[in-house]
Amino acid sequence: MLQINLSLLCISLFFINEVSSYLEARGDGLYYGGQKVFLSGANYAWHNYGQDFGDGHYFSESQAFYERWLDEIASAGGNSVRFWLHVEGYVTPKFDANGYVISGDNQGTLKEELKTFLDAARQRNIFVVPVLWNGAYLTNQNAINLVWDESKLQSYIDNALKPLVSAVSNHPALAAWEIVNEPEGSIRVGVSNSNPCFDTTPISNSGAGWTGLSIPIENWLKFINRQIDAIRSVDPAMLATQGAWSERSQTNVCADCHNYFSDDCLIAAGGRPGGTIDFYQMHTYSWQSQYSPYSPLKVL
Repeated sequence: MLQINLSLLCISLFFINEVSSYLEARGDGLYYGGQKVFLSGANYAWHNYGQDFGDGHYFSESQAFYERWLDEIASAGGNSVRFWLHVEGYVTPKFDANGYVISGDNQGTLKEELKTFLDAARQRNIFVVPVLWNGAYLTNQNAINLVWDESKLQSYIDNALKPLVSAVSNHPALAAWEIVNEPEGSIRVGVSNSNPCFDTTPISNSGAGWTGLSIPIENWLKFINRQIDAIRSVDPAMLATQGAWSERSQTNVCADCHNYFSDDCLIAAGGRPGGTIDFYQMHTYSWQSQYSPYSPLKVL
């Protein structure tokens, strides 16, 4: 498994060639068409929170903004972008009255909207990482229920995720799928467990769990594992990743750290050997103008 910080500052330029290909994680690097590349770009998350894609919103409201931002990234020498897709699930996917997912969106335009954005990114030689969900702030009970209820999660996988992955599979601008942004915001902290993967005492004083949703971390790990496995069942060569809020939850480098997103932890929770991440992606924030000594900006 490869450890990468998508916010690093160096730039390695490349060009998306005309032959369909995949970004690959090999050894300690990323490769495209046999050439080693370094992802450097921007996280612009959203224009209109949770409403940029689905039901025609991209075409009617967001496209101009997203393409302008792509131009700005390209002109600055960047080669990648990360954005949020479902976010909290208010527009996509479409839920029925019982909280089961029945389609990607109400009007059936989501696939074409995403493909249009990927085409625009390809024209500018930019890789795209769509983030499916947001665990850092989650208020939609239908989306919350996907983390608690396996049958509802499976309805999302079967009726929204797999069709969407199939629609854009093998797109040369698609770098990786990221399952959820910062699920640590919604975990239950201070829980002792004989399995270190589910023991959140190491990060109990780190600030995790800020949403107050108190979801067991094993639920989130299953949520991630099952979706990655589903993506691979449709598009086996596609990369998958996970956006951790800190090095504290994605490394074992300090006393109050634990790598909850290791292969072992994801498989222990979800039971799917194919549901593991290809490269680590961790976020880092300063506190009182200081970065942790274990921050990716301080540890190379």
